[in-house]
Amino acid sequence: MISKTLVLLSATLVVAATAPAPALAYTLDQETATEAYAVMRNMQGLAAYCVRKGYLTQESIEHANTLTASLERWQPDKSGGDAAQAYGAKGFLLETRKPIKQNSEGLSEAEWCQQAADGWAMWAVLDGVQIGPE
Repeated sequence: MISKTLVLLSATLVVAATAPAPALAYTLDQETATEAYAVMRNMQGLAAYCVRKGYLTQESIEHANTLTASLERWQPDKSGGDAAQAYGAKGFLLETRKPIKQNSEGLSEAEWCQQAADGWAMWAVLDGVQIGPE
């Protein structure tokens, strides 16, 4: 099941990638920005987990950091970020409360990590594209 936050993040990135210059600027409400921030901090932890397990390289962590930094434009409440990242570092998805090896897609842990890394790499390419308020 895909969360509304992940759908929103995906739609945001598609618009950002295809928007003419100057890029579209829009806002997220505080609740959505905070939820998206927590999800991305969880992804940072999961990136570290996947690297520690030997599935990915350090570059994947750098890529995962890119979108989190972009979300700071909306000034989310960051109070849950450290806990979300620590949860990810243990191999657990924040949204499902399950380890990544129990993902709904039936992927192995290594496959899940690689698929996530591909997404983070795409986001890293978009780094510098305006996806929020300046």
